[in-house]
Amino acid sequence: MRVLCVIDSLAAGGAQRQIVNLAVGLQHRGHDVHVFTYHPEAFFEPTLLEAGVTTHSVTKRARWSPAPAFRLREFLRAGRFEAMISFLDTPNVYAEVASLGGRVPRLIVSERSAFDVRKLSLARCLRLQLHRVATHITTNSHHQRHSLQQACPWMRSRLRTIWNGVDLQRFHPSSDGDRPAADELKLLVVSSVAPFKNGGRVIEALDLLRARGMRPSVTWVGAHQLTIPSRRRASIEWRQRLRALQLESQWEWVERSDTIPQLMRGHDALLHPSYLEGLPNAICEALASGLPVLASAGFDHQRLVSDSGAGILFDPFSPQQIADAIQRFAAEPNAARRAMGMRAREFATRHLSIEEFVNGYERTLHESTCDASIPGSRSSYAAAADGLK
Repeated sequence: MRVLCVIDSLAAGGAQRQIVNLAVGLQHRGHDVHVFTYHPEAFFEPTLLEAGVTTHSVTKRARWSPAPAFRLREFLRAGRFEAMISFLDTPNVYAEVASLGGRVPRLIVSERSAFDVRKLSLARCLRLQLHRVATHITTNSHHQRHSLQQACPWMRSRLRTIWNGVDLQRFHPSSDGDRPAADELKLLVVSSVAPFKNGGRVIEALDLLRARGMRPSVTWVGAHQLTIPSRRRASIEWRQRLRALQLESQWEWVERSDTIPQLMRGHDALLHPSYLEGLPNAICEALASGLPVLASAGFDHQRLVSDSGAGILFDPFSPQQIADAIQRFAAEPNAARRAMGMRAREFATRHLSIEEFVNGYERTLHESTCDASIPGSRSSYAAAADGLK
């Protein structure tokens, strides 16, 4: 099958990594896969080229430019693609606009951004309505699928949940020699610096733990995106709070790094305190690494962490509960921690492999092929387009 994958860029982001995994996986299975982008970042391009995936990039010169949709429409007409898969909000819009009028017989859009269905903006509502031209809508978490069903009941038959895939060879359990030797707990956070990533409450939890005689360390791996006002404020405020509470010696900042697998094998647990999530790559990678996880309750974390026996959940809005979870984990004997790690790896092997991830999309492509009556097939695209006029 000739498949076009659409994403904003090939930067070193979570969604970009997943669509690259998908493109490479489909290419290895005999599909003719192309990737279309409209921003110049190309971190993952060598991975695609090595796998034989063809890349195409156009230049988006303004934030609100419709040019990528027009160029994508021309590209679809010339390339005779049988299916298109897009990830993220704006690429989804471009893919849906470009496909109006039957330009592609199968369109799969992926909703990967969590949102509160009680507070939908007009822009979000319009974007969701554009999904009417899609054959299928995928989410990377069951929580997101339920949110979409609540916001748009008409989507129910088109929605599919496909968890992220993890490279199980790159992310693997540590040997005994790789385990931290320090007496105090070593916690790893893999996350960009943003308000909803909840670093402020983690800092408050560290202050509470110090009063209890505990001084765990935190390594925070993630970019400080200072060009985004809310993220710049979070970076400044967290640093100021660490300084005011004299906790700087327990906290290490690390910019986005290709040593994350090694860092996971060198820490006792992953700490994931975010209060707004889809399906975090960091949690999936920690599970694959056999690393116990301490995470916020909600989203799909119950299935990933609690039900699997791979860690402990807490209320992300309560520094007290974050501190309690860390203290509870610290009190676990080494045998219990190792058992958590083994269960984490077992869960990842069963549910989070790249093979299972690609299987999910290949099955979805097959479903759209078998049922010509599904909105998004060549005959029904024109009808869907007419309905939006």
